Amino acid sequence: MLVKHISEAELEDLIRHEESKRFAVRLIFIRSLYAGEAVETAVRKLGRCRATGYLWLKRWNTGGLVALKPTPREGKAPKLSREKQEELKQMLQKQGYWTTREVKGQIEAKFGVTYSLRSVSRILRQLGMRYAKPYPRDYRRPKDAETKLKSAVETSLEGLEDLEAEKNVLLGFMDECSPQTCANTQRVWSFGKSVIIKDTTHYRANTFGFYAPDGRSVISFMENSKKESVCTFLEEVRANNPDENIVLILDNFRSHRSEATRLKAQKLDIRLTYLPPYSPDLNPIEQVWRCLKREISTAAFRTETEFRTIIEKTYRQLSTRVSFAKSWIQKFLPQQSNQLCL
Repeated sequence: MLVKHISEAELEDLIRHEESKRFAVRLIFIRSLYAGEAVETAVRKLGRCRATGYLWLKRWNTGGLVALKPTPREGKAPKLSREKQEELKQMLQKQGYWTTREVKGQIEAKFGVTYSLRSVSRILRQLGMRYAKPYPRDYRRPKDAETKLKSAVETSLEGLEDLEAEKNVLLGFMDECSPQTCANTQRVWSFGKSVIIKDTTHYRANTFGFYAPDGRSVISFMENSKKESVCTFLEEVRANNPDENIVLILDNFRSHRSEATRLKAQKLDIRLTYLPPYSPDLNPIEQVWRCLKREISTAAFRTETEFRTIIEKTYRQLSTRVSFAKSWIQKFLPQQSNQLCL
């Protein structure tokens, strides 16, 4: 016997607007009973058993919508309450970085709770922590390195009046890198053991790079990184960007600061701006090299020439991205961020 607590139109309207899938299924069952179907038939259409159908009918008859509505499912209480997780977060913030195993030990010692390493990783992600390799930073790096760099860049730009001219000032970043054939920095998915067919002879490609987000980036292979090679590369930079006022950011490598390099830059009308000592992280081209090494580590090649071709092709693709320098310019040249490389 079915008790009709509400009209068919009201029932239909409830089904149409119900957000809970579990409750909607039960309302559809009641609608089938309204239409004259047997309990067994109506519940079978919904993939439920006969006992479930009679249970739903009993609840509907005795309490209507309120009794039919599913009760919230209460999951298992977490071992660490929200308050304890917040306490854990504050404790972890007191130290720069942790290993998963160290955090697992801290949780056991402080809260008396044992988690698997996988569960600890999940908790740390929920707390907003990142899992990545720590970036090495030299202890000799000045504490005010960023302030010094900003001042140096502003000094280099002095006298360049027309900053609004789109092609007047070209900001570029220079550095050397030595990709190797034995590099293996990228993890890949595979069935079984992953193998890359390549020439395993140990090659080093001494590579000069000029990263210009708003100009023509340059890459060149040199025998060494002596001042003569640096001067030759500066000539290539100027040849590829003949009409711009070039402001070049580079590190304090001895050949970069040599008198020959400075004179060559002056002759080519390139303003050299040196990073603070021990601060390679302030040069965006470092991120270009990092991505390049990762990309070429899975590339297949059979000769040194092919190896260099892959390096050059990958560098030219990566150096078209503005993203490597965007945050740098916003931090050190916020007034010119709309004109320079953005």
